[in-house]
Amino acid sequence: MIVDRKPTVESLGKAFAEHLRKEPDVRELWVAEDEDGFVVSIITDEIDPERERHLYAYASPIQRKLPDALFEVHVSNPRYYPSLSGDQLRTAVLPSGARRIQLKQ
Repeated sequence: MIVDRKPTVESLGKAFAEHLRKEPDVRELWVAEDEDGFVVSIITDEIDPERERHLYAYASPIQRKLPDALFEVHVSNPRYYPSLSGDQLRTAVLPSGARRIQLKQ
């Protein structure tokens, strides 16, 4: 029997969602796949840099859980995009083909 352990948008998104759903500042989670691996995009409320670093730190346990996943994480904090609305922010920061991952169970 062959078991394919190749990560998918869904498996990577689910792994991040398990951690991020308890974070009150996280509004949306998106995952895209490209030729280099995956791009994980986390859209937050306005938060300070310390909170941003806290969110980036979730990459370590995810990498241990999915060691074959090549991914980069982007935290999009509206404080750096004051003139953009929610839809405009998504258009500006999300990679092509990104799929939204549900945070709520």
